Amino acid sequence: GINAEYGGQFSDYVVINVSSPNTPGLRDLQRKSQLEKMLRHISRRVAKKNKASDDTACRALLLKISPDLTDDYLQEVVEVIMNPSFRVGGVIVSNTTVSRPDTLINSNKTEQGGLSGPPLKNLSTEMIKKVYRLTDGAVPIIGVGGVSSAEDAYEKIRAGASLIQLYTGLVYNGLGLIRRMKTDLCKLLSRDGYMNVQMAVGADVPEVTNKTYHDIFKNFEEFHKTLFPIPPPSGLPSLIDPAINELDDVLLGKNPNPDSAGPDDNHSSQDEHQDGPSEED
Repeated sequence: GINAEYGGQFSDYVVINVSSPNTPGLRDLQRKSQLEKMLRHISRRVAKKNKASDDTACRALLLKISPDLTDDYLQEVVEVIMNPSFRVGGVIVSNTTVSRPDTLINSNKTEQGGLSGPPLKNLSTEMIKKVYRLTDGAVPIIGVGGVSSAEDAYEKIRAGASLIQLYTGLVYNGLGLIRRMKTDLCKLLSRDGYMNVQMAVGADVPEVTNKTYHDIFKNFEEFHKTLFPIPPPSGLPSLIDPAINELDDVLLGKNPNPDSAGPDDNHSSQDEHQDGPSEED
């Protein structure tokens, strides 16, 4: 795996993945005693490296957790995360699930392994709410699982996520999904009276009063602007959108000749009931 001591030299954050269902025994590391032992070792090594050279310091250690944790196990995980001595800078919620909803009809639905995509969406969103509630909004959350539209991303933001990750949605919708999500997300924020993403974080968990602006990354504000910029004024050309559209069409087979026809926004999307096991961990 990645050596967290040196991985920080080349990344904004290092993820400690203790929740992949495809690695036998890995999820046992989410048990409090095992998690504390591992994080104690990692945090000491990272602290030592940071002290030796600030220029190569790891920006943050993030923990990636399972959507299948029971409430008791989740409480234990949160207790570890909230312990400042372990230097956990945030949580990624969530990994893939071993559960199989009744709506699945694909013949692969009985296969073992982690399930991603739309069947994971509600499960991961509810887990985000639980983590946001248990931490009282004090720990930044990266939401992932079943995000294939701005509406999906917005649900996770309102549940408590400060950032969003995509995987399966990109496979089925192409790179143009990111551009469309940014545009539509701005509309959703404007509709609800929010000036930016951070104002909407945790809106569906009103009992949490700690609305902390989480500086996960050194350049967090610029990173946010990259993900969710306000659309340019009407008539202002965008240099990146045409390139994304063109590549999107080529990847989806809509435009075999990238030098010919223009972009086409009519992209196909996946059928929720046809999702089978997929690796997102």
